[in-house]
Amino acid sequence: MRGLALAELAGAPAHALAVVTDDGDRLDYGDLRRLVGQGRELIGGAGPVLLCRLRRDLPGLVAYLAALELGGCVLLAENTAPETIAGLVRAYRPDLVVDTTGEPPPLDGHRVRHADLAGGRVTLMAPEAPDAGPPPHPETGLLMRTSGSLGSPKLVRLGYRAVAANAIAIGQALGLTAEDRGATTLPVDYSFGLSMVNSHLAAGASLLLSERSPTSASFWPRAAAAGVTEFGGVPATYRLLRAQRWQAGRHPHLRLLYQAGGALDEETIRYFGTELANAGAEFIVMYGQTEATARIACLDPARTLSAIGSVGRAIPGGRLWIEDPERPGEPLPDGMTGEVVYAGPNVMQGYATSRADLARGDDCGGVLRTGDLGVLRDGLLYLRGRRDRDVKILGRRINLDEFETSLSAGDTELAAVAGAARDTVTVFYTGAYDPIDGRRRTASARLGLPTSAIALVGIDVLPRNRGGKVDYAALRRRAGQD
Repeated sequence: MRGLALAELAGAPAHALAVVTDDGDRLDYGDLRRLVGQGRELIGGAGPVLLCRLRRDLPGLVAYLAALELGGCVLLAENTAPETIAGLVRAYRPDLVVDTTGEPPPLDGHRVRHADLAGGRVTLMAPEAPDAGPPPHPETGLLMRTSGSLGSPKLVRLGYRAVAANAIAIGQALGLTAEDRGATTLPVDYSFGLSMVNSHLAAGASLLLSERSPTSASFWPRAAAAGVTEFGGVPATYRLLRAQRWQAGRHPHLRLLYQAGGALDEETIRYFGTELANAGAEFIVMYGQTEATARIACLDPARTLSAIGSVGRAIPGGRLWIEDPERPGEPLPDGMTGEVVYAGPNVMQGYATSRADLARGDDCGGVLRTGDLGVLRDGLLYLRGRRDRDVKILGRRINLDEFETSLSAGDTELAAVAGAARDTVTVFYTGAYDPIDGRRRTASARLGLPTSAIALVGIDVLPRNRGGKVDYAALRRRAGQD
């Protein structure tokens, strides 16, 4: 597949609603297709590698869809800092930079022109000396940064077939129909956020284009007025909503909320599962990685409360199993913990760190060794942390993700990293000291460790990356300083 017309996948009729803007404008699929055609004419013919710097608005959506339809390699950056854009330009030498934010970054050695698209001003920047290297692989379509790659030029190479397959599979897993209306509640250069856009258009559903967060008071009147029926969020979203005492009964327009982007604590899952069930709606737990385009597994909402801790089964078209981490290729039986392995049409081609890597083909063969530890029970996947989060403390091997779970409670946010001193763990926490100290003593006794091996550091707010995940690199630096 070369190129992807997302707005055509479902065969939605021209009169069907496609987009509601944050200002209340409504566009049907006929309007959207017409604007995308204009976008193709505007940016077409520039070359095979496009960098789109955009916002979650109509010009940004149209530029993204037009770039996909043109069939080159599309690199997305949502309102990203100029220095990050400059680094990506140096590494990937795009043939055209399309900026719909209204504040384009200065790029030396580029010709600049301006145009209007979908009611917004677009800046197009083309290099005076285009790249003369080998062309990108014809199947490579989308280039995405992982949640851990901020400030790094490392990208995930995704084929157009992978993007289409994942968009369709997510729509099936969530039961999306033309009657559904989602919302852009996460950045679209984050794989989970972009998959919300892709899955809705692939299902012929509609979207509220907004940069408002569900944790802000302004989001909810806008969502109700737009007729939003469902949306997704990361763990930080749901923890903040729970702290705000969010109630499903106040939002009768919602039929579904779903979560991915990291592990959500059991108390918060139980809170939203119960709230939504009592209102006749559903809460779905999901799991994914950018390396699999977006999402890998989905828990049946009928099991949300009875299988708390599970992320469910593979999405349609995919398969999950567990392998011995020390012996790749050797599957483990149900009930044994090992590395989670996924196979499906949405698996990446591989990684890239420069434009030369874009010429590579499929390095993965449809199989992804996720680096996550997990166990299968009755066909359901339960995650047990990251392989690279295993540490040895005084001779005892500890997975820091599981360790965090053992210390966590609804009144505290916390994150654990290996300490600067040998044989210690540093736990950064918000909230009161005494409760976390009590849980530290219980955990140290269970593990056979002295309490001095577990340092506690109070912090006002845990640092997070753009996907809402804890920024462990920042905490490791701070642990070294402290």
